[in-house]
Amino acid sequence: MKALASASAAKQKAKKRENRTIGHYIIGETLGEGTFGKVRRGMHTLTGETVAVKVLEKSKIRTEGDLTRVTREIKILKKTRHGNCLRLLEVIDTPKQIFLMMEFLNGGELFDYIVEKHRLTEQEACEIFSQVLDGVQYLHEHNVIHRDLKPENLLLQRHNDGSFLIKVADFGLSNTNEGSKLLGTACGSPCYAAPEMIAGKKYDGTKSDIWSLGVVLFALVAGYLPFEDNDTPKLYRKILHANYKCPSHISAEVKDLLSKILEVQPKKRITIEGIRKHLWMRRHMGLSRMRDNQSFRSFMSLQSLEEEQDPTDGTVEVDERIMNELIGYGLDRNYICESILRQKHNSATASYFLVTERFRRLEQRGVQLKPRRMRSFPTGPGQPSDTASSQHNGKEASQLQEEEQKAQEDGSRSAVGSHAEPSPGLSRNNGDHPPPRQIPNRCRQSSTSSKDDPPARDPTSVSALDESKLTSMLRKTKLKPEPPKKPEGQTTSTSKNGRPALKLTPVSPPQ
Repeated sequence: MKALASASAAKQKAKKRENRTIGHYIIGETLGEGTFGKVRRGMHTLTGETVAVKVLEKSKIRTEGDLTRVTREIKILKKTRHGNCLRLLEVIDTPKQIFLMMEFLNGGELFDYIVEKHRLTEQEACEIFSQVLDGVQYLHEHNVIHRDLKPENLLLQRHNDGSFLIKVADFGLSNTNEGSKLLGTACGSPCYAAPEMIAGKKYDGTKSDIWSLGVVLFALVAGYLPFEDNDTPKLYRKILHANYKCPSHISAEVKDLLSKILEVQPKKRITIEGIRKHLWMRRHMGLSRMRDNQSFRSFMSLQSLEEEQDPTDGTVEVDERIMNELIGYGLDRNYICESILRQKHNSATASYFLVTERFRRLEQRGVQLKPRRMRSFPTGPGQPSDTASSQHNGKEASQLQEEEQKAQEDGSRSAVGSHAEPSPGLSRNNGDHPPPRQIPNRCRQSSTSSKDDPPARDPTSVSALDESKLTSMLRKTKLKPEPPKKPEGQTTSTSKNGRPALKLTPVSPPQ
């Protein structure tokens, strides 16, 4: 009886922790775990929108390497603003934790979608791959190298018309390459790693990302990975020699494109622009209606809104419908305009993005809304009102709640981080339907368990984290020296979220 009572008390305590309020957010159930904390479902109380909340425990940031990875990930998320990259909404700092409020995607991982479909038609594969190219090209243009591109880190937003929006996520292993500097750390998942990375050479990050894109494209059209072997040295040799075999059912055109992407010599490897100009891409994208998709155009509108603002002009051009909605929540107009103009990650910009998303969904469902009207507002000093409503009771909000409840019942999952239950491996479906093959554990990283969160503790002040204060704030935690490196021939595997998820031990190419 005591054991049952103790278990019941622990369960109630955990449930209480999962439903606490931070700022304008209610933190809910756990969706995944990582080295530095958990990913939870959350709700933005002003708009009623669902968000994904990445909780970083400061006590788990123990070494200089941990500090560098966390700081770099947040800085990259803050500078990334593209419709095909996962969006950071707001950063909230508390004494013991950092909360990263992210957009929530309802379609799960591309990995699971491939498993469900066994393999995709080349037309659908091209439409998905084109969006991935858009996101990766944006990252490269802003000197960001992802270094862990794979279907598990490509997430889906399902629309009511059956279309998908694809987003690149999980920047825990990402780095920057200002000045086209070469990188030296071998990291990521071996099955997707470029030959130059496995060989232990300095590498061009853009070229290694393109190799990973080739592995993703192969998985889309074939339904399995090009490089697989339970013996790690054999796997490395296959990658170093680009030793793979295409299935008979794919076209000669996509085979040709794969051969140009999966080129062992980085200098000979095709570029993203070259991929776009390839006959296979041009043929299938010419048949695609994705660019005419209303939901795609409206989703990209906020990105255009932010990039078109001129900070020296003194005015900001925003959608008047959304501005009126936010003022109705109690937010100050000057605060909203100044936040959008300065591209802040605070309650104003988070609310603007979430309301934009709600309007997009309602329009897609055929709900008649007022026409979009852009208007310029002067900027000036302003603070958010303390009278903000905690709930939105209008007709649109009730429609939204019904939609979110249905999404939860359908098993929708967070767009960020790993999940408690690993997905099945990609299966081969090549005519005779042989038994499915599981992807080796080294190719699909597993989550690590972490201790329960400490009891809920409301911060004395909750504010958007200033990037300039990020490093100094994190350094307040006690850091330990980096652990000694393991002898050659060993690998170090950690979780998908805490990073680095997997370090590769370079091997010398066979003579």
